[in-house]
Amino acid sequence: MIGIVGWTVIVGAMIGWEAKCSASREEKPTFEELLKSLANSRRGRVFLLIGWLFVGWHFFGRYTLPVFDHLRGAGLLRHAVTHGG
Repeated sequence: MIGIVGWTVIVGAMIGWEAKCSASREEKPTFEELLKSLANSRRGRVFLLIGWLFVGWHFFGRYTLPVFDHLRGAGLLRHAVTHGG
């Protein structure tokens, strides 16, 4: 539950920043411009890929794969991760 609230706050902050930058006459970069500047360098693309994988695992994979719920409930997932199998 706390994870969903956290992701909701993060996405809400991103949407709020985008709306504020679009409505403002000041020269503040929008979220799209920040992503474009990151994608211009190799280090930035690696950072975006790692971020995409992190979000994909923690937001989508964790809540949509029923096998992990089964293993987590049985305590097997924690044991497999901490003891190497």
